Amino acid sequence: MDKIKIINLKKRFDEGRWISDELSLDIPTGKTMCIIGQSGEGKSVLLKQVIGLIQPSSGSILVDGIDIVPLKGVAREENFKKFGYVFQFAALLDSLSVFENVGIVDLENGVDPEAVRKRVAEKLSLVNLKEDTIDKYPSELSGGMKKRVGLARTLMGNPEIILYDEPTTGLDPITSGVVHELIADMQKKLPITSVVISHDVEIFKYVDKVALLYHGKIVSVTDAATIWESKDPFIYQFIRGLTEGPIHQEIPDDKNKM
Repeated sequence: MDKIKIINLKKRFDEGRWISDELSLDIPTGKTMCIIGQSGEGKSVLLKQVIGLIQPSSGSILVDGIDIVPLKGVAREENFKKFGYVFQFAALLDSLSVFENVGIVDLENGVDPEAVRKRVAEKLSLVNLKEDTIDKYPSELSGGMKKRVGLARTLMGNPEIILYDEPTTGLDPITSGVVHELIADMQKKLPITSVVISHDVEIFKYVDKVALLYHGKIVSVTDAATIWESKDPFIYQFIRGLTEGPIHQEIPDDKNKM
């Protein structure tokens, strides 16, 4: 059974265009799905609908066979616990140490600090950070280390599904490669399903499936291992950055230019 099944999802804000327009996508259990698409296509909005932060206008999102769209109260909170969300810029609190950033939920809930420290150390080890990292502050960390700390914080909730929102934004190619390897490593070590939003074509080496979002719909799904051989016109154009093809880039009129 698919871990997540999205069926005819529709979403728009106010009376604007449909961000999701009868969007359907199956995400297999225990696999990593990468969602690609142009900037402004609504990839992050899609993730936030999947996790339940944004309510769809219509359609269904099945997680383990249960439609989460109508859930409320306790049932909705229980669904949240299945997810972990890795933010685009790690979203660490500068005034808190790594220990406090990673263990923040347990600490706020009154869990014994020594027990929390042990769990934090375990999660830092999972993301390949040394023990002495635990007492450092975000200002003392590199961009790649911050991403790892953000992932360690997500792992504290023991999620079944991890959503990554542009995990390599702002990173150099070498550090981006380290983050990609980390995502793949988590998939091997843990019983999780992962969904990654990315513009970085290098990630195709580390994921199982790639879905292309265009004009509110998933227009193509392909195996990452053979994506560069794909003859699908949408995939072919997007991954090569071609201006000619079925994907059209809207160019503003002169009066709208800044």
